[in-house]
Amino acid sequence: MKKLLRIDEVMTTLPYSVSKIYELIKEGKLIAACPNGVGKKPIFITSESLEAYVERIVVHPDEWKDPELSRDKRKVINKG
Repeated sequence: MKKLLRIDEVMTTLPYSVSKIYELIKEGKLIAACPNGVGKKPIFITSESLEAYVERIVVHPDEWKDPELSRDKRKVINKG
């Protein structure tokens, strides 16, 4: 896998809008690389941070079976 991904490449892994991806960058959930300075294009996402984000939001099937995670009690399903 490439080390740096364009926003459109990230969108093939995460079905999010461009604005949501920028939000994840601002929140520190995805790490951006900006060769021309912060916020200046081109903006890339590190593949390592994308993989880590996906790992954080994955919910194990057994967690869905746990009654403590019923809809009204679910606190942190999306850990990202």
